[in-house]
Amino acid sequence: MKDYIQKLHKKRVFSLKDVTMMTGNLNTAKSLLASYIRRGLVCRIRTNHYAVTDIATGICGVSKYEIATAITPSAYISHHGAMEYHGYGHQLFNRMMVCSETGFRGFSFDGIDYVYHKSANDVGVYSPAMDSHVRVTDLERTVIDCIREIKYAGGLEELLHCLETIPYLEERKLRVYLCEFDSAILYKKTGFLLSLFNDRLELPTDFFDICRKCSNASVSKLTPESTEYFSEWKLYVPENIHSLMIQEGGPLV
Repeated sequence: MKDYIQKLHKKRVFSLKDVTMMTGNLNTAKSLLASYIRRGLVCRIRTNHYAVTDIATGICGVSKYEIATAITPSAYISHHGAMEYHGYGHQLFNRMMVCSETGFRGFSFDGIDYVYHKSANDVGVYSPAMDSHVRVTDLERTVIDCIREIKYAGGLEELLHCLETIPYLEERKLRVYLCEFDSAILYKKTGFLLSLFNDRLELPTDFFDICRKCSNASVSKLTPESTEYFSEWKLYVPENIHSLMIQEGGPLV
């Protein structure tokens, strides 16, 4: 018994299949898990999926990021969940967007809704050195994903607040991810939004030149309700975008 719980603590989040492979027998695995749950050593996350508990408190001992990563072999955290993970989320949401090559049925655990989102590609996805049980998009990929799908960033206002707190972005990575998606409107939106914060980000002029060059010539909207026109980017944005960016220290631009 002791050897099994030590092995499970190394895995942290695991399935009935994992325990069956460990014990060599399905019935033994079910019996073992039932015993561990009764003793408060393991908690059930959803059908046939479990996590170890904190021995001192008896509550789930793994993070929501570890749970999300363990849902499928290809799962990783993206969009606002990734922004939170990197420490730049303005608000904490109870909805975790989980990208995966294979689908899964969404579920809730401990107040968090885990929602499937089809993986576009896994460029920029990594496991942090000090957090090997987590797979997440790096900061630059997270920013591009959030601009590409603003609703999954928590909306425009939340995205602006997140961008306001980011001190640095690596231009090379931004260009790689923009090239990977190869979307003219994404270049346009990215160039416009990051230009608002470039006093701090200090991205080179060449980056914005590339964004303009790769943008399409047609007029686009940042969000459906956008009404204020920025001719430099051929882009309509919400007329209150500057007020959305006002913090305690005053406007950012």
